[in-house]
This record gives sequence, structure tokens and C-alpha cells, in this order.
Amino acid sequence: MIESYLVVEAATAKLGAAALALGALEGVRLHNNEGLRLVITAEAPTEAKMEALIGRVCALPGVTRARIVHQRMRNAV
Repeated sequence: MIESYLVVEAATAKLGAAALALGALEGVRLHNNEGLRLVITAEAPTEAKMEALIGRVCALPGVTRARIVHQRMRNAV
């Protein structure tokens, strides 16, 4: 399992909609909303699926940028 911590930035007028859309994505947890920045955790079983999930995050309406601030691999138990 791959776990990524991201800071997602959104346009002012679209911040609420971006937060709702992020919360609706499977594998994404919204942790904090600071100004125009949303802090999320994304989980996926493979690198390819993580890349696809981050691509979906970046494609959400209102999202202007997403940065991975930490990533780790966890063994499934």
C-alpha cells in the first residue's frame, strides 16, 4: 500500500467544491483546510494506481496545484 500526503491548492471561488470533491474520491481523506490549501492523505495499492489517483485530484474543478509532501510504502498485514 502506498500512502501519500499532499497539499492541494484551489481557486478561492472553487475551494468548497474542491473540498467536497476530494472527500468523495475513494482512497482520499481530507485532513485540514488552511486558507486556499487542503491537506489530504491518498492511499492506493500500487504506484500506477497512486499516479492515477493523483491525476484525478489534479483534474478536479478548482484545483490549481497538488504537491506530494511525503510518501511511504506500507506492507499489507
